[in-house]
Formats: sequence, C-alpha cells, structure tokens
Amino acid sequence: MKTKMKQCEESPSITKPTTIVIIDTETTSLFNYPNGVFCSVSVRHQLDTKIITTLANPIHNISDVISPGKGREKMWSADSILIHGIQPEQVKYAPLSEELVEPLMEYMTLGKTHRAIIIAHNCRFDEKYFTAIMEEQLIQDNYDICWIDSRHLVEKVMIQHPTKGEKLSHKLGNLFLCRFPARKEEWEKRAHQSDYDVEMLVEILLNDFKSWEAIEKKIVEVERIRKLKKCGCKTTGCKDDRCSCHKSGKKCEGCNCAKDCHNQVKLNPQKPESSLPNIVREEMNAPTPSNLEIPMNSS
Repeated sequence: MKTKMKQCEESPSITKPTTIVIIDTETTSLFNYPNGVFCSVSVRHQLDTKIITTLANPIHNISDVISPGKGREKMWSADSILIHGIQPEQVKYAPLSEELVEPLMEYMTLGKTHRAIIIAHNCRFDEKYFTAIMEEQLIQDNYDICWIDSRHLVEKVMIQHPTKGEKLSHKLGNLFLCRFPARKEEWEKRAHQSDYDVEMLVEILLNDFKSWEAIEKKIVEVERIRKLKKCGCKTTGCKDDRCSCHKSGKKCEGCNCAKDCHNQVKLNPQKPESSLPNIVREEMNAPTPSNLEIPMNSS
C-alpha cells in the first residue's frame, strides 16, 4: 500500500518551522494520475511575493495523438486543451513533469529546513501525482509536507445557476467573483492559467483570514475535526479513497467499518531491508525562495 502524506497536525518534526505554499497545476486530462499529468505548474510561497511558473512536458513522445476527451489514455485530452489552452507543441522543450517534482519540493520546504503546508484548490490530483512520483524516486521521506484542500478552509458561495436556480458552489471562479465582483473581466481573460489561479486563491484566503497565521490556525482546526471523524465502510475494505480514514491518511481506529478492514494498524511491523545502496545527498543551507535554483521561469 502506498504511503499517504503526513497530516497537517501529525508531523514528528516539531522543531521545524512551518510555512504555507499555494500551488496550482494545469493538466493533460480531466482524469487523475496516471491518466492525467501536469503540463503547467505555479507556486506562491508564503515568504515570497512572486509566483513561480513553469511549463512541463508530461510525456516523452510529444507527438502522441490528442484523445477525443472520453478515454483514460495517458495522452493529451482535447477537453483539457479547451480549458487551459496549452498545446503539446508549447511544452516540447520544457522539462519533464517528473523532473520538476524534487526541485519543487526543495523550493516549498526551503531546502528541507521547513515543514510545508501545501494548499491547492481541489488538491486530489496534485497530491496524488506528487506522492506517486516521490515514491517512484524514493524521496517521499526526505520532505516534511502535508496537503490541504482550500475547499475545506473557505465557505461555499450562493450562485445563480442557469438551469438549476440558486445553488451553493465551491468553484474557484465563483469564490473569487463573489469577493471581487468588479474583476470579472480580468477573470474571464486569465482564468485557468496556473499562475492566475494561484493569485486568485491567495487573494481569497487573505481576504477571508487577513493573515498567514490565521490561515495556519484554520488548517490545524480543520485537520483536527477530520481526524475525529470515523468511517463506516461495509463493502470497500477501507482500501481506497471511498473510505474517509484512508483518504485522510489515518488508520481506522474505533470505526464502524466491517471486520475485513485493510486499514488497521499493523502490530510489530518489520521494515524490509533495502537492496538499494546508500545515497549521500549534499544538504542545502536553508535557501530562501529568491536564491533557490529550480529550472523554472518567474512570472
């Protein structure tokens, strides 16, 4: 079973300072990894005012045929291109998506010196992709991070749906326009660009909470409430994200799930011996966002 990222209130690294990072990606497919990979990523660090953005090459063979948008093949979806406008030819010479994961983690954790709380809107894709690549590269234990979905931090807004009438919405655009209605024209021109989506999310959060410290307090409160919730799975075996415990990265304890639960704490687990040689990495001296070297363009 693949390891879940550490929850925001369960980190063992008590002595590490915490920092908040906002991230957004544009992807090749409307489906989650491995069927969709990011082709653009933007990051805004709490300690920096600029947004770092780069294109990414999601596939080795850039000439792959664009899919009609209905299949789950790992290729470019026409539906995704209609949303963000990024064409395969634009990322032909960009670094591969998986090559950007470790430099991004170095940037977000300030060279492993900080614990990064990574906020993304509807973060399931971002978390699943980064987690999978970090496990493939054997670097998942090198970085102290946790993921939080921004939808757990801000309240839904009431909108007027063209066919369904009034309804509550958590869509990023609706959250933004509800708070900043005068900027609708700007939003229509720039929506679904990863750098602008990060900018919108930062403005929404700071508008609601006024400070980064208040945002962090809200995150801890949300995670504590989620940890107290118990699942009641009867048919899934608590093996996947349909189980609320599995989804939040915690083991089932005192839950109302069936006896065939596969998400229980194992007694006296034995760590398998690795046949891989020890790799010595040169540690960085607490770089800041402004001097950390990553293969990206700034916007």
